[in-house]
Amino acid sequence: MENIQNLQQIHFLSDLHLSEQTPNLTKLFKDYLQNLDNQQVKNIYILGDFFDAWIGDDFLDYQNANFYAELCKFIKTIKSEKNINFYFLRGNRDFLVSQKFSEYSGIKILPDTYFLNDFVDLQLQIIMSHGDEFCTDDLPYMQFRNTCRNSQWQQQILALPIEKRLAMAQQIKLQSQADKNGIYKDINLASFDDFISKLNSTNNIVYIHGHTHIGGEHNSKIANSNVKRWVLSDWRESQNFAEISILTIDKNKQQNSYSLQRKQL
Repeated sequence: MENIQNLQQIHFLSDLHLSEQTPNLTKLFKDYLQNLDNQQVKNIYILGDFFDAWIGDDFLDYQNANFYAELCKFIKTIKSEKNINFYFLRGNRDFLVSQKFSEYSGIKILPDTYFLNDFVDLQLQIIMSHGDEFCTDDLPYMQFRNTCRNSQWQQQILALPIEKRLAMAQQIKLQSQADKNGIYKDINLASFDDFISKLNSTNNIVYIHGHTHIGGEHNSKIANSNVKRWVLSDWRESQNFAEISILTIDKNKQQNSYSLQRKQL
């Protein structure tokens, strides 16, 4: 039997799309956090689209008993009680998340894309992103992505009244749903392969992302690296469906001492 003290787990989540309209998923998320074994789990990474929409950190103070403020407070309590670290990469729904969110929740905001270099001694490079940067076949979306990540554009949006921003977020959501019509596409593999090749790495690479809502595992040889592209599933309110991915590192072994698995909540 494995010695549990020599195992370290990292949890990855993406595309929860939490809002006041997702009470079932919100409860699943809270239950998941409350039931965590902090002897095993020390780090949780949320890879974008944590919220269905984020119109700016000032919305945290918009109303009494605000859904987002309460959820942030809950996370910060779990972080303190269990001594677990939370990290967040912005997605296409919550690209306006900023410092006040981090202060309210205790979640550290990371750049997208993020390189986790904790396991290079195991010849393992872990890379995380939301994943939308490789959706290069969707030209209108890529144009919007470039625009919404421009700091000057963001400041112009944040200067608008909250009510107007709420209406804009709803319009963008409806337009996105109409464009997809329930059909999600995978990333452009040529763009992904080009990114990996330019790393010029000889390590094993695990690239973890969400966004596409098409959970899966894809193994390939790119340049000098064995690459596992691990795609996180989205959470689904209509089906009470939620899934996390768990990376387990065995500190006793010297090479390839890791495993990835999915767990349905």
